[in-house]
Amino acid sequence: MTDEQFSQFIIQQKEKYGNIKPEETLLVSKNVDKNKWMQQLENNITIPSKTKWEIFVSLYSHEKLSLMEIVRICNFIQPRDEISKLLRDMNERKLIDIAEKIQKGRVTIIKYQLSNETKTKYFDLDYSKIGTASDISDVAKNAVEHYLKEGYFVSIAMQDFSKKDELRTDLIAYDYSNDITISIEIESHSEVESHPEHVLLNMRKWKEMGFLQCHVWSTHKQIAEIKEKLDSTMYNNVKIFLV
Repeated sequence: MTDEQFSQFIIQQKEKYGNIKPEETLLVSKNVDKNKWMQQLENNITIPSKTKWEIFVSLYSHEKLSLMEIVRICNFIQPRDEISKLLRDMNERKLIDIAEKIQKGRVTIIKYQLSNETKTKYFDLDYSKIGTASDISDVAKNAVEHYLKEGYFVSIAMQDFSKKDELRTDLIAYDYSNDITISIEIESHSEVESHPEHVLLNMRKWKEMGFLQCHVWSTHKQIAEIKEKLDSTMYNNVKIFLV
């Protein structure tokens, strides 16, 4: 299996045997720990390959693009025929749609756009799931825009858990190039001011959930002071972003 297929296999097994802990199944391997963070993804979300995600993001930013435009914007080094074949496959799978066909002499230029399903699934994010504080939405939007520009996969994490005390994060990002999983915490100004101990907990829990880094976003400068309370084993892997 590829990494993507293996990840999907784990998700399918969890759906079928969700009452069994992973360590009690035959899936005991380093790959279970590697993909533990995927438990934070909503059930209908799968992480596309790096190439597919770059195509998604380019179409999200430009609405509709031709093969040549996609290759140029994404700086693909793969053969053009390979990308063309991938686009046809993505179209057949309803991940992207044909927006228009332009006839230039004997040449037909096809322009693609995101399908409504893909747009809803990956880009129409409901930030109210994270929290209702007035500044949450703006801070979360800034965070998502940052990760999209960096080429990272980014999504809202699943917020509906069966147990009240289950660990959860707000957003999830994945750095394809460096294979780094990131837990993203969006801290409202009021939360930082009134519950700094909870903000500190959020800076500590990422490792237990299978992430390699934690990024904390807020409009409140005090998050930098709270980070100073972390021990050396976590400090360097927690990054602060002020909006």
